[in-house]
Amino acid sequence: GLHRAPAFALLVILILGLATLPLVNQMAVSAQHAADGSSATTAAFLARERLEQVFADRGAPARGYAYVTAANYPAEGTLSGFSGFARTTTVSAESTYLAIPFKTITVAVTSPAAPAVTLSSWVVN
Repeated sequence: GLHRAPAFALLVILILGLATLPLVNQMAVSAQHAADGSSATTAAFLARERLEQVFADRGAPARGYAYVTAANYPAEGTLSGFSGFARTTTVSAESTYLAIPFKTITVAVTSPAAPAVTLSSWVVN
């Protein structure tokens, strides 16, 4: 009887140890996805920030619609304060709809920890 107790206890510890391995793995995966979500949120913020800058430039009397060109929004390979994030802004050629000229603005932000985030909008003349 007494010799079986330590063997049984060891068996229980072994079984419990093996049972917790998938839980530990799941916790590691969850932590990675939490980091991905944080990076995606930051990327969305940075894309929206650039669109707001374009809208402000469009509305500024000293700049206006003509200022909204790709040359005025160069690609940013490294964003100050946001290590690993890069941002590109594309300004389409002018189009018209119902005789109203507009440009399509597309901002893409990338980071190594999450898929790229892309936002698009229009500015009108």
